[in-house]
Amino acid sequence: MKNSKRLLTIIIIVSVFILGCTKQDKSSSKEVTDVNANTNASESKIMNGFMKLIKPNSTASDIGKYIKDNIKDANESDAQKMIEYLMIYQTEVKDDFSEKMGKSEYLEALNKDMGGVLDASKIKNISDKDIRADYQSLIDGFMTIVRYEETPVIETDWKVLNEYSSVMPEDLKEMIEIYKKIQNNEYKAEESEDDLSLDRFSVAEDMIKVENILKTNKSDFIEWQANELYDVQLSTLLVGPEGEYLDLWTTKNSKAYANLINIKNKYKGTKVSDTISALDNIKAEDRVQVIDKINQVLQFGVISDNYLKNIEYNKDGNEYEVLQLNISDKKEKEKEKQDKINKIIKDDVEKYVDSLNIKEPFIISTFSNFGNEKYISYSGYLNYKDYSIDNKNLNLYRTLDYTKEKYITLEEYFGTNFDSIKDDLEKITGKSLEIMPEFQIFDDGITLYPVVKGQEEYIHLNYKDLIPYFTLNELRHGK
Repeated sequence: MKNSKRLLTIIIIVSVFILGCTKQDKSSSKEVTDVNANTNASESKIMNGFMKLIKPNSTASDIGKYIKDNIKDANESDAQKMIEYLMIYQTEVKDDFSEKMGKSEYLEALNKDMGGVLDASKIKNISDKDIRADYQSLIDGFMTIVRYEETPVIETDWKVLNEYSSVMPEDLKEMIEIYKKIQNNEYKAEESEDDLSLDRFSVAEDMIKVENILKTNKSDFIEWQANELYDVQLSTLLVGPEGEYLDLWTTKNSKAYANLINIKNKYKGTKVSDTISALDNIKAEDRVQVIDKINQVLQFGVISDNYLKNIEYNKDGNEYEVLQLNISDKKEKEKEKQDKINKIIKDDVEKYVDSLNIKEPFIISTFSNFGNEKYISYSGYLNYKDYSIDNKNLNLYRTLDYTKEKYITLEEYFGTNFDSIKDDLEKITGKSLEIMPEFQIFDDGITLYPVVKGQEEYIHLNYKDLIPYFTLNELRHGK
């Protein structure tokens, strides 16, 4: 649920970026000083104008238009900051359009008026002015529509953004180029039934480039986008359209499988090699096992080998599937931490079940939604074994700060008391929050689970929603 009018005033402190000067002879020093002064004034003016847009009622369209008109005159640092805010503001549009694309009038405008693709030259064909403006806002905000199994999804338009990348830092420029290649199916190999037309070696080499960016670049924005990109790359290499590559691991007799093993051997010591090796070692009998292993690989990001897995056990005739943390570092201190965290999770699930005082046999399952070096967010769902019984939304939602070995509340995550944000949250969500909601962290924001009598409802707050409260670093790593 969204409201494009954010409700808090954002205080923006604009940093002045000073260019470093190389040593000059005395005769040219005044000229160089004058040039640098003019350059600094120009860049400061560009960023001052840009930062005035970073406010609650601005949109990705506003940000995008400014970038198209001004980024060519920005320095690398400022150009990256512009793209960072563009991506943050795009999270709002992606949320909004996920609801709008379910409406017949929006689908009709896309499929009939524009021929099934977002086409800037055909937007004028849309008769409804509001729908026409919405689709135009995607174009203005560097976004496009991509179909997955016929489902339209809003994404950043990497091809168009790439046209402005000459002024961006090298790591960002390289990532945009790789995103563009994936989005526009540029990893083509010779047509072959066995090889599924994918140049797997080129995909793997680009994955290693992203791994190296994550190892060396300390920007929170680059870390966010590089992890997102690697996830897409992994899917491109190992999942494929409609999951058609998953069967490579159950048959292991194709040219495509042989190519993956060659990649594993050629690039030892990389995440892509380790992932292929892990898939090859599980002796998969079906696609589910393959998907589970792929999902496990990136649970805590590219750089981390930590993961969560379910343990299954019976207690009092009931079935439990409870997440447990595996820390790759097996030093004694980390092993103790792992055991302590796992006991916290297991005890909490059992305490939750005990509080329900259920008499009928049940199954409770837990599912991971987010993990990084500080937080784990997961859900738990309880179902009766007797399907004729109403489950009554018996769910739990947890966010665990495992560095402090404790569950955290929404107040602790925001670093303030609930009363100070309650009015704003009610205005954003349009709901009365009588008690503090539970919450979970996701890759693009947080989700609140307010208690509403007789039903379970949730509200997703994307990165743009959270700008008044957090920096990007705080969103990803906590306050």
